[in-house]
Amino acid sequence: MDPPNGSCSDYGHRQWHDLRGLTALPRVRLQRPRNGDRRRQYLARLGFDSGGGRLWDHGTNWSEVDSAVTRYQLSAISCATTSFCAAVGGSAGAGPPPVLTTTNGGANWTSRSVNIDETFIAVSCPSSADCVAVGLGGRIITTHDGGTTWSVTDTGHLYLVAVSCPSVKICFAASQNGLIIKSRDGAATWHTSASLAPSFRGMSCPSTLICYVASPTLGPSQPALITKTVDGGKKWQSVAIGGVNLASLSCSSTSHCVGVGTCRSILYCSGAQAVVTMDGGQNWSETDVTGNGPNFVSCSSALNCVAVGSYGQGTIPGDITISADGGLTWTDQPVIDGSDLLGVSCNGTVCWAVGDGGAILAN
Repeated sequence: MDPPNGSCSDYGHRQWHDLRGLTALPRVRLQRPRNGDRRRQYLARLGFDSGGGRLWDHGTNWSEVDSAVTRYQLSAISCATTSFCAAVGGSAGAGPPPVLTTTNGGANWTSRSVNIDETFIAVSCPSSADCVAVGLGGRIITTHDGGTTWSVTDTGHLYLVAVSCPSVKICFAASQNGLIIKSRDGAATWHTSASLAPSFRGMSCPSTLICYVASPTLGPSQPALITKTVDGGKKWQSVAIGGVNLASLSCSSTSHCVGVGTCRSILYCSGAQAVVTMDGGQNWSETDVTGNGPNFVSCSSALNCVAVGSYGQGTIPGDITISADGGLTWTDQPVIDGSDLLGVSCNGTVCWAVGDGGAILAN
C-alpha cells in the first residue's frame, strides 16, 4: 500500500530517511484562492510574513534505509510524541497483523504480538502509553502501556476504517457502513453515536466535543461529505464537497482542518485534491495537490501538513506532498520509495509515513 524501504526527514518534510442523526446542509461552493489573497490573509492572521520566505526550511534531500521490520502492508501510523509511534496494518487471511511501536523516534521498531486475523486500517495514539487501532473485521485493539500489551474488543461492527482519540478517555471510530461509535472509557466499551447514510473514510477529532469525518463521493449525484459534531457526538451535521473524493482528514485545531483525496473524475483531474477550512468548518476552500492522488494527510500545526499517496491518479506510488501554509498550496517531493504510501503522522517537527510492503519513512 519488491519490498519497500522507509525514510526520514527534517521538519518541513522535504528530507526523509527510510526507517522501514445527520442534518444535510446545502452544498458548499468551493473557491480556489485568488492571486494568493487567501494565503496572505491566513499567514498574516497567524503572524507570518507572506512575502515568500521559507516557512519550512528543512527536508529538501532524501535518503533511504531498509530496516525490514516487516514486509506486511502497513496501513496507518500515529505518533503521540516525537519519540513514540505505533503503526498497524495487515491483510485478510495472512495471519496475525503487523503492530509496531517505536520509543526512540523510529531508530528502532518493536513488533508486537496480536494473535488475531485482522486487517487494521487506522490507529490513534492520544499519548505515549495509549493507542487504539480499528480493523475491517470489527475488532479494536487497545494498549495502555506503550504497546507492550494489547487487549482485543470485538465490536460486531464490520468495516471500521477510521479512529480518532482526542484524549486518553474519549475516542470516536467510523465504518464504511456509515456508523460512528464512541468510547468514554479509553476504548474499553463502545456505544453508537450515529448511524448515517455516508460511507465514511477519514476522521479527525481536535477536541472531545468537536469531530469531523469524511465520506468519499459515491457517484455524480452523491458528492463527498464532511460530517461534523460540536457536542461530543450527540448531533452530527454534514456539508457536501463537490470536487474532492475525500479519503482523509487532519485537524491541527478546532478551527483548522485539511481533507485530501483524488479528483472526482478518474479520467481527467478537473477537481481538487484537497480542501481546507480555517474557520471551524463554516467554509471550505479547494486546493490543488499537484494533480496526484493523496491517500492520507497529517497536519502538525496551522501551517505544516504532509499528504502521502500516489502520483498521477494512483498510477505511480510513493508520492509525498508538503504544505507550509496550512494546505493552501502544496509542493511535491522526489519519489524515494516505490511503495504505495497509506498513512502519515506528524508531531511537532517530525513526520512518519507507512505503506505497502512494510515501508516506514520518518524524519
